[in-house]
Amino acid sequence: MEEYYLLTFENTHQAISCEKTLQNQGLSVRIIPIPTELTSGCGLSLRFEKEKFSSVSKILNTIVYTALYKVIKNGFNKELTHVL
Repeated sequence: MEEYYLLTFENTHQAISCEKTLQNQGLSVRIIPIPTELTSGCGLSLRFEKEKFSSVSKILNTIVYTALYKVIKNGFNKELTHVL
C-alpha cells in the first residue's frame, strides 16, 4: 500500500510556482500528471509523501492551489479523498 498527497492547480504557472516555493522550504515534491480520476485546469498536480504533510500544511496558506487530495494506492486500486 502506498499513501501520498496531491495538490491540484488552475494553471501550469501555479504548479511550477508552488513546486519552487516548497522546494525552497527544503521539501521534496514533484510535479506529475493529474490522475485520470480527477480533472483540473492544467492537468498537473504536485505530489508529496505523507511524511511531509505536516510541513506542507503549515505553508498552504501562502501558496495558490485548487485542491488537496489524499491518495491511497493498493495495487491497481486508487482511493482519492478530497482534504481541502
